[in-house]
Amino acid sequence: MKKRNSFVLFVLIVIVGISFLGLYFSLKVYSESKSFLTAQAIESGVLSLTVEGTDLTIPLISITSPESTTYTSHRTEITYAVSDNALNSCWYSLNQGVTNTTITCGSNVTGITSSEGSNTWAVYANDTNANENSSLVTFTISLPAGGGEAAGGGGGGGGASYKKRNFNVIPSEVSVDIVSGVTDMREIRVYNNGDFDLDINVSVTGIKGFVGINKNEIHLKKGDGEQLFLTIGVSAPGIYPGKIIFTSGNLKKEVALLINVISEDTLFDVSVTIPERFKVINLGEDLPVFVELTEIGGDGVDAELKYIVKDFNGKTLFSETEERFVRDYESFNKIYSVKDLPAGDYVAGVELSYSGGFASSSAQFRITETSISLLTYIALIVLLIVIIIVVILIRHYNKKKSERGKMLKKAISNNKRGRK
Repeated sequence: MKKRNSFVLFVLIVIVGISFLGLYFSLKVYSESKSFLTAQAIESGVLSLTVEGTDLTIPLISITSPESTTYTSHRTEITYAVSDNALNSCWYSLNQGVTNTTITCGSNVTGITSSEGSNTWAVYANDTNANENSSLVTFTISLPAGGGEAAGGGGGGGGASYKKRNFNVIPSEVSVDIVSGVTDMREIRVYNNGDFDLDINVSVTGIKGFVGINKNEIHLKKGDGEQLFLTIGVSAPGIYPGKIIFTSGNLKKEVALLINVISEDTLFDVSVTIPERFKVINLGEDLPVFVELTEIGGDGVDAELKYIVKDFNGKTLFSETEERFVRDYESFNKIYSVKDLPAGDYVAGVELSYSGGFASSSAQFRITETSISLLTYIALIVLLIVIIIVVILIRHYNKKKSERGKMLKKAISNNKRGRK
């Protein structure tokens, strides 16, 4: 009987394991499905339809202020960054979730004040697919003796007047299609939206030899703004990513700059599109990209297509080349192998070259670190439920067996008494 029970238990464990693995990989294949459906109407234009997998990606949210430190004056605002392809709602809490207040996603929290001592503030966000994430910060308020505020505070009366240093840079990304050997110009605007005058340093990384700036340092009084002008010139074909970096003390802002070089009188228009769902992907995922090639004139050309991924220091991290005959219009989906890349910002692009010319196009994407994914949570919950069911079944089986044993002993006892 013991061997039979052990065999039954072994079979149940095998069933649980197979069920768990089957569910996990079925969900994984379903959630990571990144197929596209593309339709084309030559006479009336091009129609692109995208079919994407189930959204299991949580919103990205991060509190930027206050920071985890000790302040000598009260905090009166929460600033944060949030992004998702389908944001639904956002809310905040000043007491670790006991009381929650709804806010407009992307709008900073104002009209609040901290307490003396330890404070834990949190901001939450979810999307239309019920994926939720949060960011919290714990900081300390230590007021000077006498109850007044430190510099920037409200004086001996205990009033809270928090002053901040901050500035904005617009736009946050610049993409330039430039003809080889021709100089182009772009404008960037910097605004001082803090409470102090600022000295801001400006530098270039990744593309220093191709971009000039009219000023490397600017002084902005509070409330003022200034225009900067970029002079861009590249002769060699290719894709050149870099960044314009603005720093003032511990404040830092970046502008991503993508330069796509094409030849004069090129025969092709190249377009690279990363669907919104995949502009931010997780570690270990590949990147699907939608590529469009349009021949401007002629009867078709044999072209070489080079698919590349670069970081913002200009280093090539992925490269794949194919020969292709291109005529009229063509669109297709290309999977870029980026599973082994660490978290960070990158550029995916296509460089097309043919006899007598070249063209290029690129788009930015980000790889993020994630903790246990929603998919893993679901699989673990299902595994727990299956284990509970198996335990209940085993206990029920043992109980029934015990009852049958007692009944059998009672029948044998009664039979012996009858014989007497």
